Amino acid sequence: MKSRMKFVEIMSLWLLLVGISGCEKTPLPDPNPEPFTLHGVFILNQGGNKQNNASLSFYDPASQTVSTVPFPSESEPGQNEALGDLGQDLLIYGSKLYIVVSNSSYIRVLDVKTKQSLGKIVLEDNEKKPRNPRYLAAYGGKVYVTCSTDGTVARIDTASLQTDGSVNVGANPEGIAASIYNAKLYVANSGFGTGNTVSVIDIATFREEATIETGLNPNIIRAGDQTFAYLSYQGNFGDIAGGFQRIDLRNHAVTTLGAYPKADFAWEDGVIFYYDITYNPVDWSTQVTYGKFNDTGESYAHPSPLITDGTQLTAPYAIAVEPYTETVYLADAGDYSNPGTIYVFDPAGKQTDAFTVGIIPCKIVFY
Repeated sequence: MKSRMKFVEIMSLWLLLVGISGCEKTPLPDPNPEPFTLHGVFILNQGGNKQNNASLSFYDPASQTVSTVPFPSESEPGQNEALGDLGQDLLIYGSKLYIVVSNSSYIRVLDVKTKQSLGKIVLEDNEKKPRNPRYLAAYGGKVYVTCSTDGTVARIDTASLQTDGSVNVGANPEGIAASIYNAKLYVANSGFGTGNTVSVIDIATFREEATIETGLNPNIIRAGDQTFAYLSYQGNFGDIAGGFQRIDLRNHAVTTLGAYPKADFAWEDGVIFYYDITYNPVDWSTQVTYGKFNDTGESYAHPSPLITDGTQLTAPYAIAVEPYTETVYLADAGDYSNPGTIYVFDPAGKQTDAFTVGIIPCKIVFY
């Protein structure tokens, strides 16, 4: 069911990208891709707020072992230092791994294969105040990151590992997605629970060209080479419910699909994989559900089960789907103080593996 870009669309995109030099290139969609080979899995562990104990785990599928990636100290040669305060997002782009550490207000960059540190990108404003980076997207040799404190999106050159531009969006932006379909960025403006817009940024000019009205407190947004983007919004965790919306990238029309998922979800091969958490505002107890449905919306009202063997997670905190295989990885934060767990499920929803990682695993990426 793989959806492929038409030849004209591919050629148009190629003409746009060939002019970009000195940076990692956005690969063109391969009309006949080779089967994905899993070399490893990186897991970002958030750590506790203000505890400076974020960490990066690496799972080697060949040996079925988990290790913690070290970070050499910049001030003490031969010693390692903490990843930082509050891991937030993780992105592989080209040969590099980008790690957002929000409270520390920087992005660490590693070589994907060697796991060696390539640098640290500090995100501060002109007065040296932290910009608190949140989520990442990449396109055309640049990496883009939402910055919560000053309501901006920063642009990073992947060759120099320096910021080379910034654009204002709405208050407290969270999720960001780069659309191959129309070469635009879509940014969820949460407003710390009061926002209800998505900013549209033209990548070529790096300017906000429109805003789209959405549900209250937009959170995670995903897009690719399709004509749709998908957005979760969280509401106010009380009398205004969260939900899930589809944005038509041709005209920016918004369709509300329903009440789930309100938090994180993954998109792979035309299927949305999700977990959903509903909070009881009286005692803050939670109800967790899991599922998957075709992104046309045809099966949204009756999602297929994601877990079929009775496996129960204490506190789901992240989801990722291995490319082309529909193997699902779910992160369990447990008690939010001790090491968390990654559970792996086959396409039939049966658990095939589980391994321990760091405190509050929050993001999973494959290479």
